[in-house]
Amino acid sequence: MRVDLGVFGLHVPEFVHRQPEFDVAFDGYGLKWQYFPFAEQRGGFIGFDAAYARSRVRLQGTQLTARDNQFALGVNAGVRVELVGGLYVTPWLGIGYAFGAEDLSLADHTFSANPWLIFPAVHLGYRLR
Repeated sequence: MRVDLGVFGLHVPEFVHRQPEFDVAFDGYGLKWQYFPFAEQRGGFIGFDAAYARSRVRLQGTQLTARDNQFALGVNAGVRVELVGGLYVTPWLGIGYAFGAEDLSLADHTFSANPWLIFPAVHLGYRLR
């Protein structure tokens, strides 16, 4: 098993949120629990995660900004591949639901929030032994 505590931040590309009149970013912290059924800390894994995120939505061309706080729960799966000397690469996919995700209105524009989260990622790291 593996437990991961982390902090994160991301500017969300327009092709992800699909609302060209807005700039979107978020930051927060989270917890992941992952189980490696085949080998210790390598190979395939499945897990659960929880996160608290603060999103920031800005109407382009203005200073109008709104914030939304969310708590998310999800599942994740991936594979960890050892490269050399403790270095590894881990492609994984997370799917979750953000409780508290709300549509945000700025002037006469509304940002439509989607509470469903799909998060593909690749982590590079080093395992201490």
